[in-house]
Amino acid sequence: MGKPIRVKGAGRLRNKEEIPFTRQLASMLGAGMTILASIQTLGEQCADPEFKKVLQHLCDVIEGGALDLDFLLTGQYFRIVGSAMNDGVWQHPADGLVDETFTGQIWPMRPPRAFLTMAEEIGQWQDKYGAAMLSPYQSENVIGVYSYTKAATGSGNAFSAAGWKDVFKNKLNRWRKLG
Repeated sequence: MGKPIRVKGAGRLRNKEEIPFTRQLASMLGAGMTILASIQTLGEQCADPEFKKVLQHLCDVIEGGALDLDFLLTGQYFRIVGSAMNDGVWQHPADGLVDETFTGQIWPMRPPRAFLTMAEEIGQWQDKYGAAMLSPYQSENVIGVYSYTKAATGSGNAFSAAGWKDVFKNKLNRWRKLG
């Protein structure tokens, strides 16, 4: 669970406000409303003045165009869905995100250890073979006797035309959501 959001002037929120708010927000988003319109509507209907301050703060942050990911812990993974520029899984703090306006979602994640291990293996593979994948040629040394360079495509070598996605296909299939 991430750290709590602190809003200047707002006291501690009670759990009894969170459950109905979450359900109503989910219904509104499911009906196609934007996050901003949903929070504004729920803020107008809110009777609790402390919760109303928090919702107004969220609206101000969203309207200002800079959404802080302070609900994520350092090193925590999150997924961006509905972005033209940043879709995918990232680790907080994420370097390389492109500024954009989108109506998607950000999901905090806790990937299984096996997934993280596979990601490390892919990174190691890319460090070792990544540069070779950029070249249309591949050099081979046959038992130290002679060496030659040949076109990489169609050579039959396991790494010649295969990128990391091909090499790790069987491991990746476990993590794909089908249907």
